[in-house]
Amino acid sequence: MLCGQFSRDHQNRVRIDSFGVISNRAEGQIHEKRHDIIDPMEPGTYGLSNSAFTSPWPKVLNGEQLLNELVEEIQHDKLTNREISQKGIEILGSDSLSGDEAWKESNNRLELLKQSVFIPMFETRNLAGPNSVGATTGQDQGQDQALSGLYNLYGTQKQTVIIVHESGAVRYTEKTLYDWLQGATSVANGTVDIIFDLDL
Repeated sequence: MLCGQFSRDHQNRVRIDSFGVISNRAEGQIHEKRHDIIDPMEPGTYGLSNSAFTSPWPKVLNGEQLLNELVEEIQHDKLTNREISQKGIEILGSDSLSGDEAWKESNNRLELLKQSVFIPMFETRNLAGPNSVGATTGQDQGQDQALSGLYNLYGTQKQTVIIVHESGAVRYTEKTLYDWLQGATSVANGTVDIIFDLDL
């Protein structure tokens, strides 16, 4: 979970005042005491997944690189909120699994989950394997239960992009790919979008 606080500087621009990570991964690493990990005064890109925050999986590193490229594009081009949100959704849709022959073999899927930002929906009913998706501490984190889910399916369900401007304007965009309430089926038009704006 991410938690933080925004404040305004002497020019009335919104800045991150404090920022932290609360995680049940990597037992013994208390992030709120590791201020050197996230310094809100320094620019940086930080990715989160089911891995330990201090030991990111390849999917996280790939996502950070893609986000950095988007930030550079934003700095050089005047992109609208809609364009930024769309490009952010495209990053979250980065799929390195669907075209991978190894992904078709269910015995290889657990390890491959660490590689792709986007996870195609797949059945977990008969899935078996080592504890590859749990915390990187080597301890059993109940991975099989986590993967089983309510409908024995696992994959990317929602994609969310939040844009915060220096002015305090916020654009929240959420795309729903699968609707668990309707039996975990894909939504009728492929996606359901939620977009709203607010001010800090």
